[in-house]
Amino acid sequence: MHLSNRARNILGFMIFETLITTYFLWHVSKLPADTALLSEPMYELVLAVILLSIVGGIIVTAIVNGTKNKEAADERDKDIEAKADGYAYRTLVWSIGFFLAFLYASQGLDISHTYQIREILGWFSFTPLHVLAAMVFLLWLSETVKYTTQLRLYKRGF
Repeated sequence: MHLSNRARNILGFMIFETLITTYFLWHVSKLPADTALLSEPMYELVLAVILLSIVGGIIVTAIVNGTKNKEAADERDKDIEAKADGYAYRTLVWSIGFFLAFLYASQGLDISHTYQIREILGWFSFTPLHVLAAMVFLLWLSETVKYTTQLRLYKRGF
């Protein structure tokens, strides 16, 4: 499959961000639910993610771009990026809105016992660690929507 330089760059960083997010969420899931956000295990995890992001970003950029000179973004590239940013921002706003509504509903909203949602929401425990993990997931979802939209628009020749 032949991909343009921009498409390879987008795909490379989409895969890289997915791996970093998976690494973070996997390690967060192994921590006890009551772990404080300003604790030593969280400090070590955040430091590891930052270091992996910097080193991995340099490696991915070197692999994707190689020794080629950076192409200047033309008007089409800027339009594609702006359109993809719009989709990403809308995804982020709506998903955070739904998450906050879900969080509010699970924290004791007086729901009649005839609805099963009260029992379903009771299974979830929203500690600060879980909320952080959910927000990181929603940010990743937004970025994935952005990258996917960019790839689709490049493929369609927008």
